[in-house]
Amino acid sequence: MARRVVDLYLMSLCRHHVLANSTFSFWAAHLSAPGGITVYPSRWYADPTWQVPDT
Repeated sequence: MARRVVDLYLMSLCRHHVLANSTFSFWAAHLSAPGGITVYPSRWYADPTWQVPDT
């Protein structure tokens, strides 16, 4: 468990993020400082009718 916490912390220090469809990468990007570039899949959910809102 401690290794996962360290990985999340190190990922949160990054300025830019490329997210997978996972909550782990989402939280790493969410906890990072604002202003970076975040790239994520347009189809995040398994159900194709659910879409990630454009921000």
